[in-house]
Amino acid sequence: MIEPQQKALAKLRTWLYLLFWSLLGASTIYFLNNLSWTISTRMGFDRSVSIALLLGVMTFLVAVNWGAPLIRRLKIWKIGKQIRIEEPSAHQLKTGTPTMGGLLIVIPVLLTTSISNIPQIWGETLIGKSTLLLLGCMVAFALLGAVDDWEGIRGRRAKGEGISEKAKASFQFLFALCIALILYFGPPHWDFVGIPGLKGPYEGGFFRIGLWIVPVAVFVIVSFSNAVNFADGLDSLAGSLSLVAFASYGIIAYMQEQHYILAFCFIMVGALLAFLWFNAHPAQVIMGDLGSLALGATLALVALMTGQWLLLPVIGLVFVAEAASAVIQRYYFKWTRLRYGTGRRFFRMAPLHYHFELLGWSETHIKERFWLVSLLCGMLGIALALL
Repeated sequence: MIEPQQKALAKLRTWLYLLFWSLLGASTIYFLNNLSWTISTRMGFDRSVSIALLLGVMTFLVAVNWGAPLIRRLKIWKIGKQIRIEEPSAHQLKTGTPTMGGLLIVIPVLLTTSISNIPQIWGETLIGKSTLLLLGCMVAFALLGAVDDWEGIRGRRAKGEGISEKAKASFQFLFALCIALILYFGPPHWDFVGIPGLKGPYEGGFFRIGLWIVPVAVFVIVSFSNAVNFADGLDSLAGSLSLVAFASYGIIAYMQEQHYILAFCFIMVGALLAFLWFNAHPAQVIMGDLGSLALGATLALVALMTGQWLLLPVIGLVFVAEAASAVIQRYYFKWTRLRYGTGRRFFRMAPLHYHFELLGWSETHIKERFWLVSLLCGMLGIALALL
């Protein structure tokens, strides 16, 4: 009788701990509206910048205090990563590491963003316009990723396989199509695009592409949800790359005076910093598809809502390289098998980070160098947005 009582008490302590920090975070956010006035006045910043930075810090504090209890709970539930046999041998040591760590990103972002919009009920603004579409996109793809993670652990396609490619692609397309139709039919109508170096006839120097935004949005959202998923193969790689991308688009949103996107991007940055606290090598928790699909789709939607989606392959160049390497490897193998009778590989292994790992680069070196490239790409993307 003692052991069940101890388990029940430990579970109660965990949920009380989570509840305490959630309530503390919620209470603190209510004071940010007044605090932002003080900071922006004394430091000379635009008020929206101080709000965005404060929300990012608050999200980090909430998420980082959730981390340890969440990891303990994932271990108790035996939600551990299953490593596929074809992956590099060094990765087999990661088998059993708690996965679905994307919860450390999704839940704090949902909490902070939702509470930040509550002041609008009383006619005040904290982060401006509604971020419902961004939250809806994140939750939809997070749920799809969660199902994929669960199937890879406990389902019929266990041992790391997850749901079938056809099923995953179908849901990705369906979710992206719904989002694309909302973008087009609005309000407002997010059917515009910025072209570096050219000034369009519409406000902000944009061009409008009308109904073409629907197929464009579907392609961009599906592509980047998969691209971030491909990059989630090394400790802290996908998280650090996503952090740079969201920060870059947050700066672009600030230049456009889209303050609610600015705030949302830095809320994402705060949550990603907290996740990286536990995902740094050697990782205590793995993002899983729950996090990677949600991050990729949400990043793509942010790019579409800023109108600077043409810069997404620049800012997210490492993501593009990861996805392209997987596509090239797959179709090159099929083509050589048809032509020569045996399939040949273009890379030693795909995605790209595995290729460098088999060349002898350490996991830490790959992550740091890819992250440095992403920083340069983020700087370039912001510069192009200013043209």
